[in-house]
Amino acid sequence: MHTSSGRFALLAGVLLACGSGQYASAQEPAPPTAEFLCAALRYQETASVRAAYVVRDSPDAARAWEYRRTAQAVLLKDVVGGVVASYDAETGECRTQVIDSTDKEKRAVLIATSLSGPFCDQSLLETARYPLFAGAPGTRTLREWLPQGTVSDHKEQIDGHECWRVTVPGPTRSFDAYVIWLDPGIGFCPRRIDFTPSPAAFAGKVKSMEARFGDYRDLGDGVWFPARLEYESRLADGAVQLRVAEASSVGSEPAGPKADLLVPIPSGTDVQLVCRDGIVRSRAE
Repeated sequence: MHTSSGRFALLAGVLLACGSGQYASAQEPAPPTAEFLCAALRYQETASVRAAYVVRDSPDAARAWEYRRTAQAVLLKDVVGGVVASYDAETGECRTQVIDSTDKEKRAVLIATSLSGPFCDQSLLETARYPLFAGAPGTRTLREWLPQGTVSDHKEQIDGHECWRVTVPGPTRSFDAYVIWLDPGIGFCPRRIDFTPSPAAFAGKVKSMEARFGDYRDLGDGVWFPARLEYESRLADGAVQLRVAEASSVGSEPAGPKADLLVPIPSGTDVQLVCRDGIVRSRAE
């Protein structure tokens, strides 16, 4: 685990290694490199965060989540529905515990080697580990996509904040581009992400998608976390669909053992493996 002093050392190393002196100038700063942006977001991941938030598709449709994150792992719980999912940041393994709708005592665990289950939800409150589509399986985090992007020559205004724009062209067959705006004032966390679907994607019914991050909380040591996320889809017929994730609490907490944040697999559990080809295979654990 990373101590506070260890994280300060990591941040200092990031700034020195990536030439942070360019940001101290009173003149227009030179664009940051993709390496710098990846390192800045990796630093955000070193902090331990705990949040409780609600996702609303409409005033009458809400789902409550509990979220815990350390540098090593993430645990996500559906407060009412009972779904529990974990992500091992060191191995990339995702575990999702599902409950049989006809027998609440009967449970199974889905295991994937990339982001899956609730961790692929675009209303997930996150920064560096926010999911960007790559098909299922294969979805990757925002930080993992950055090396493929091109940084803008100058800053752009997003909701009153000066941000660097990063364009990831043609990331998948479903999308022509991801356009990401990162704010240096909040540790290069995202302010907005635009998803540009390819003409043939989603049967041509989706025109654009956009994620807007706001109400950032300062957790100390240069770490920030959003308390609000709006995910908007604009359809070809002119309709607009909006999902809003809003936190009732966001804070830091001491990091415990990684095992505490991983979905357990007791002996006899029905384990289903989500393979890279998308096929699900069962095995006894």
